[in-house]
Amino acid sequence: ALPKKVKAGELAEDLKYLALLRSVPEIDLSNLSNYSPGDASKFEEVGKTFVSAGSRKFVIEDLVNIHDTFESIGYKLLAFSKMITANQLEEEDPDKAIEAYSEALGYLGLAANVDEFVKKANDRINKLSKATRCWVCGRPVQGEGVHFIYLDTFTTRYILKKYSGEDELMIREGKVAVCAV
Repeated sequence: ALPKKVKAGELAEDLKYLALLRSVPEIDLSNLSNYSPGDASKFEEVGKTFVSAGSRKFVIEDLVNIHDTFESIGYKLLAFSKMITANQLEEEDPDKAIEAYSEALGYLGLAANVDEFVKKANDRINKLSKATRCWVCGRPVQGEGVHFIYLDTFTTRYILKKYSGEDELMIREGKVAVCAV
């Protein structure tokens, strides 16, 4: 049921790349923490192989339902590798995590059909870039949702007026920043 005649060599080449693509775990943006550094390395290795294959597509693209170029697939895999690495760096070094997410965005700029990836990377960069002081201990902290969270509280106009000028992220209407400690 292919629209054109496929040569045995082309089919063999497609199956080689398809097997390589199937050798990496399924991509799940909602659970980046489930991936290991080994998974990141595997995504990077397979991604580089696909990028080096250039702009060709699967000859059997309709059968495997993959319509992107090999190069685009490769950049997507490289970006996901960087996102896994960035996620692992979030708890240790938010600035390095931001760098890795930024590298992922660079790869995503070269890939197709990656809106969900771009949204995820931008969201993580935005949250990790936020820095404030803990309302309780006063220590500086960076990385919303990782190193500090917002706790619901009641804030009076007096508290808002007196303290909101110090650090706009530390106190908000009904919320205060509290470090993970």
